[in-house]
This record gives sequence, C-alpha cells and structure tokens, in this order.
Amino acid sequence: MSEKDLSAKHPAPEEEARIPKADAYSFGAGHNRQTPEEGAQPNFCLVQTSRPGRLRLKADIDRVVRSGARLKGNHLQVAALETGDTPPLMALAVGRMAGGAVVRNRIKRRLRAAAAECELAEGFAYVVWGDSEVERMDYWELLEALQSLTRRAAKKAEKTKSPGHH
Repeated sequence: MSEKDLSAKHPAPEEEARIPKADAYSFGAGHNRQTPEEGAQPNFCLVQTSRPGRLRLKADIDRVVRSGARLKGNHLQVAALETGDTPPLMALAVGRMAGGAVVRNRIKRRLRAAAAECELAEGFAYVVWGDSEVERMDYWELLEALQSLTRRAAKKAEKTKSPGHH
C-alpha cells in the first residue's frame, strides 16, 4: 500500500468512547453487594466470616495498649480493653523487624484472615502484634494461637477492670 492509495479525507467521526460513571462498577468502597435472586451462586465463598471492626485512631490504639490487659504468645502479643456494648474492634501491628513492607503486609493479611474466623468477645478492643514467624506458621496453628490469646486477654481485662466500670 502506498500513499496514493490512502484517502486525504478524515474518516467520519465514530461514536464517542464510553467512559463509565464513577459508580458504574459493582465493586469498591461503600458498595452494597447483593446476591442475584436467580442463577448460579458463586462457589468460592465457602465460609461466611465477619471481620472485627477496626481501631483506626492512634489515641484509641494507645489507650488499649496502655490500659489493656496484655499477653504474649510465641509469635503473637495481644492487648485487650473492655469497651462496653460494642462489637469487637481490632488493630494489627507488625514491626519493621519482621521484614520489608511486602513481608509485613503478608503477615497482616494472615492475621486479618485469622481474626475474621476467631470468636472475639463483644465489648472488647484488641491490638495484636505479630513477628516474622507469623508468615511461616501453619494457618490453623496461627488461628488457634490468636483465638487462645484473645480469649485469655479478654478474661484478664474483665478481671482487672476498675470497680466503678461496668
């Protein structure tokens, strides 16, 4: 094909490219997902888990760490503080000694997954620290250790609460 075979005229404008609106996709923050009434159900969600709420404010995390009951396991530490009639709240912490950002994030993902399966006591806030060995632990061993530490820390926090608090 040579230049003389090409038309000098511009082609007719085509339909404009469709740019979806910000809420066009069914995923993302704040979207309320609903399962379809009909059709095949997804087979990848075998266990319905509920993640504990997150402790977000540094002041709240510091209060749990300072005033809460603390327990140490082999590779985990837990602080628990009674908060009243609230759903369980949790913050995760992994120090830089555990490794680089990728390793620390992997440890936090494992802790978050285990926390979603734990039966956490209502009315408590927890701060959980994990070290580098959490990455290599068997998942069921991690789940058992986290469940045991959170349960014992909540009992210890109940015993040590001030007399005027209920």
